[in-house]
Amino acid sequence: MKKICTLLPVFFCCAMMFGQKYVSDEDFNNPTAAAYINETFVKSFIGFDMKPEAGFVNVTKTDLPEPVVINGITYNGKIVVECNKQIEFTTLDEIRKQHFPNVSGDVVYMINTFFVTKDAQSYKLDKNFIDRCELLQSSEFDIFKDKMQFSIIRIFTKAEPRPVILR
Repeated sequence: MKKICTLLPVFFCCAMMFGQKYVSDEDFNNPTAAAYINETFVKSFIGFDMKPEAGFVNVTKTDLPEPVVINGITYNGKIVVECNKQIEFTTLDEIRKQHFPNVSGDVVYMINTFFVTKDAQSYKLDKNFIDRCELLQSSEFDIFKDKMQFSIIRIFTKAEPRPVILR
């Protein structure tokens, strides 16, 4: 009986871990539905506190009769989240200019744990949901020492919500 009581919680923990969908950088960067907050295209909801107590009240998901192309990316659906509070939207480039004004040249962005591999100009975040930003130079990596230099800007939100995969 002791073994059963010990193994039962372990079984449930393992089942919960394997039941959660792992989100890869590829999943994050290739949504099939366009994400909107009110009337603003935001690309992904990762930069927003999506809890109802934060003002988000309604979610509408629709399949589009015709695919829509935004900044060269094709979307087959649309997810609109309504928010009853004012949001101060900011772009990745605006974040770079505000936090690291001396950074120029090629920049790779990360949001929490995800690399932004394409369409960086489409991402919008809630300026008040950003916790901190870090700058890392490629020269700090041994493998890139003799290569063309670039910067990595990593943006951390105040909470690391599980990103919504827009499929």
